[in-house]
This record gives sequence, C-alpha cells and structure tokens, in this order.
Amino acid sequence: MMLKQDYLAIWQERLADQLRRGSILQVRTEERDGLHHVVGAYQNSEGSEVWDSYAYFSKQELAEEAVKVVRRLAAFENN
Repeated sequence: MMLKQDYLAIWQERLADQLRRGSILQVRTEERDGLHHVVGAYQNSEGSEVWDSYAYFSKQELAEEAVKVVRRLAAFENN
C-alpha cells in the first residue's frame, strides 16, 4: 500500500520531468470519484498530447490552488 508521501513524490517527479521538458500544454481540475484531480496535458516524445493526473484533493479549493502553482511553474520554466 502506498503512503500519501509516496504519491506526492511520484507526482513531484512526473511534474518536474514535464516542466523540465517544457511540455505542459494545459492544466485544469477534474472531479472524479468525489475527488478533485489536478490534470495536465503534455506533449510526449512522439508529439502527441497526453493527459496525466498530477495530484488529487478532497477540496476543490486546494485543487484550484495547485493548478495555479503548476501554471506558474510552467511559465517560469518556459522563460
């Protein structure tokens, strides 16, 4: 069974990799199974758009704040 910090580490690793490559195209929230997911579209090595879930929260407000952070990081990495 994965612990909460394990999920956070995986999320950070995937997000950091996509930020380094400058491949994040969009970020938004989606509600699934009563949780608010932070999802992002990125461009893979073949040039296709792929959606990935970065994190999930029990509260919509937390997911929206996470989206803002990801957008700021993506803008910083692209400059």
